[in-house]
Amino acid sequence: MNEHVPEVVGTLGNTPFGQLLVHALDQRLTGTLVLEETGGARHGIYLEAGAPTKAKVSAPVGYLGDVLLDAGAITPAMHARAIERSQREHVLFGQLLLDEGFISERTLGIGLREHLSRKLVWLFAQPLDTQYGYFDGENFLASWGAAEGSEASTLEVLWRGLREHARPAELAAALGRVAGLELALRPGLPSHHFAFMGDDRRILGLLAQGPRRVSELIDASPALTDAIQRVLYFLVLTRSVDLGSPSAPPVGLGVEPAVTVPAARVPSFTNEVSRARLAEPGAVPPRRDSPPSIPPAVVHGVTLREELRKRSENEPRTHYAVLGIPPNAPARQIQSAFFLLSKRWHPDRLGSEAEELRESATRVFESISHAYHVLTDPARRALYDAELRSGTTEDATDGIERALSADLAFQKAESHLARGSLDAAEREVKLALDFDPKRAECIALAAWLAALKPDADQRRITADFTRAVRGAEQNVKVHWYRGLFLKRVGRHASALQEFRFIAETDPRHIDAAREVRLYEQRLKNSPKDRLTLAPESESPPSSAWSRLFKRRS
Repeated sequence: MNEHVPEVVGTLGNTPFGQLLVHALDQRLTGTLVLEETGGARHGIYLEAGAPTKAKVSAPVGYLGDVLLDAGAITPAMHARAIERSQREHVLFGQLLLDEGFISERTLGIGLREHLSRKLVWLFAQPLDTQYGYFDGENFLASWGAAEGSEASTLEVLWRGLREHARPAELAAALGRVAGLELALRPGLPSHHFAFMGDDRRILGLLAQGPRRVSELIDASPALTDAIQRVLYFLVLTRSVDLGSPSAPPVGLGVEPAVTVPAARVPSFTNEVSRARLAEPGAVPPRRDSPPSIPPAVVHGVTLREELRKRSENEPRTHYAVLGIPPNAPARQIQSAFFLLSKRWHPDRLGSEAEELRESATRVFESISHAYHVLTDPARRALYDAELRSGTTEDATDGIERALSADLAFQKAESHLARGSLDAAEREVKLALDFDPKRAECIALAAWLAALKPDADQRRITADFTRAVRGAEQNVKVHWYRGLFLKRVGRHASALQEFRFIAETDPRHIDAAREVRLYEQRLKNSPKDRLTLAPESESPPSSAWSRLFKRRS
């Protein structure tokens, strides 16, 4: 069991990697930042007083030898000799270069810093669903590589990360918040503060002419739109521009180390990865500390909280938006979306770490259930689509409340049924029908409960099931209860047809799949001259209300 619990967790979709680095520098954090991809790959960055000093990534993102070769600090022959000795003698690659006299301490320091920077820049391209966790005061990379780490420039890494991997949506969201403000460079910034920005520093000249809005800067040089957006995002993120209101000093002012890029040519990351044929020189000694996995329970609670916040800020306005499907989605897509969302938002699936979110999650689940019931009922969906086209859906507030109440009563009825409390189940399903008399699954459940009684009127029950199926031909619950009824009255061929339909429509319906297997086994074991789906001996129906229920299995 993982004993390490992060102080802060989240996703890169909510807080981009560049913002994490800037925050760490601004707050002078010391600890390990862990990134964990959904596939399980983990990356760790050790921060000391806000500056990244070590990084361990799970992909071959360049090596120290590559960096020194690119910079012209060593020759290919030196590189090959050092690699061979490093692997044979289990000596760190950089230390061996020093011992051989191939490079100086200063050159090694510059190479290590560039190596670290390349790994950090690569992390800017991680998927948005990657989880992050910050472990304050922990150094999980203490035995990784050399004893002492380098110190990368956060501002330079941020700029290179944006240059290589800037996401347009990320830039647009940040600049949208300052779209109406006039931006001006903060006074007192040293001349070398933006030295690493290369040709893009010319955009700073536009700001130096006086306060400008984002749109004005783009209109002045439309050919530089991408570069302008990237530069402005960088300046806003590092508080290097005056937004017209008091703020803290620029990030990194006075604490950034001087950095010299070792080569004018910085190879693309595609080329760097393709050169991963060589073994990592830092692979010795064999002991290597690794960042811990972020506890799933902690991540689950945080991501739910983030999603609830986003929903509150941008509430889905249609049933299609609630389920995340297009308006022309077929029935199978609607069912699939509902099943996936139910797994995430059903209140019973929340753990103790998300207890305070139960009420909010219940409301989300109710909206998902209501959307599903409307869109899987052809008649109700047609009416709803017509209301959408005419713009009259907002007058259905009372109807939505009644539908949600019907959903809740129906769920309670099924819960009572599963526990064998048939009287309670009957009360709840009647309440659900009072709220929504045309709901197909409510009609089907009421019919099944009626079929379990000793005085069951089979003709009336059959008619009710026919009405339910006609109202929602693709509704799995309707077909499930109808299949149970047909099985009960001895119409096994029709029952098998219902169960097969359910198993094909929803392969995750374990009960339906079990019924199909039982019927197929009976057919296989029956005499060749008298094929039958019926069990070998069927007991006559019992008159006890509770015993009748047990026959459903």
